[in-house]
Amino acid sequence: GSYAWAKPFALKTPEVGGVAHPAGMALSPDGDLWVTSTRGNSVQCLDAESGMVKHIIPVGVAPFTLWFARPDRIYVSNWGGDPAEPKDPQAPSSKTPTRVDPKTGVADQGTVSVLERSGGIWKKAKSIRVGLHPSGLAGSRGTKFLYVANANTDTVSGIDTARDQVAETTS
Repeated sequence: GSYAWAKPFALKTPEVGGVAHPAGMALSPDGDLWVTSTRGNSVQCLDAESGMVKHIIPVGVAPFTLWFARPDRIYVSNWGGDPAEPKDPQAPSSKTPTRVDPKTGVADQGTVSVLERSGGIWKKAKSIRVGLHPSGLAGSRGTKFLYVANANTDTVSGIDTARDQVAETTS
């Protein structure tokens, strides 16, 4: 009838140094614990029993949360969008070059990374542009659509998960 702290799990240190800054978490259908690392620009898969990191998959800048559409498909919201190209106006976010609006200094894109598992290996398959600062994710019944709450544009993007494209954006 009561709860107590168990042994904590440690995420891998990001390449930029410091702590990983975990944000969103989800249990996969096979029982692994998946955690976003906002400073590591990655998602880490941990064995839920031992806490050992099994996989680290790079995604966009500052991933916030994740959603399993199927056992072999994960969607990840990235507050800072995709990493900046050398020609882009940019500012560092935890030492990661991030595309910004030169007038405001705020990230000028948000993305959702699509992760796929093939042959037991997870990789980023695609990046989908959505509104700014994509945060919460919620799937429709039957997983046909993924809804993305875009905090900095006050919109919701509806992604068609069969085509991995934004089907509609609602204010």
